[in-house]
Amino acid sequence: MRGAFKTLGHGVGRVFADRLLQLLLLGTICAAFIFAVVLRADASIVFGVLVVGCVTAFVESAHHGRKK
Repeated sequence: MRGAFKTLGHGVGRVFADRLLQLLLLGTICAAFIFAVVLRADASIVFGVLVVGCVTAFVESAHHGRKK
């Protein structure tokens, strides 16, 4: 069981070490912040922007990583 957690930890660390993913997640958070503060959007819209942005960031990062 310890080996499984160790492998999972290395995988998660490798994913979040990707610079492109970090930038995409930062952009998603900034966009959600703009929707919430500047546009005064509902919480459901802000949450939707966060979910869609994060999923898209992970997909784009995985695609970019396989393309190299």
